[in-house]
Amino acid sequence: MSTFSDYLKTISDSEQRAEIERMCKVVYEVLPDVKEGTSYGMPAFFYKNKAFLSFAATKKFLSLYPFSGQIVEDFKPKLTGYELTKGSIHFSLNNPIPNELLQEIILARVSKT
Repeated sequence: MSTFSDYLKTISDSEQRAEIERMCKVVYEVLPDVKEGTSYGMPAFFYKNKAFLSFAATKKFLSLYPFSGQIVEDFKPKLTGYELTKGSIHFSLNNPIPNELLQEIILARVSKT
């Protein structure tokens, strides 16, 4: 699997697929020249040849992986209501990450690349 297009085809839940598509669209709005590839076995977005962001859908939740524990820590005050791990942000269809917050996370992440 090397692109989000390939990955999206594997998501059977149409609502989850639509949510990941929305988030991918936000990435392309912020960084039109971003590249796609694979990192940690997941489809990932690359900036300056480094993976900086990925999304995943599971049965229990959706996840945003900024490939930086520091980003998760930095945004903790804005991420109340989401389950956080050292390197991921878990969210649901009922509580998606808003476009504006996702844009902020993307810009903060690439500023560290």
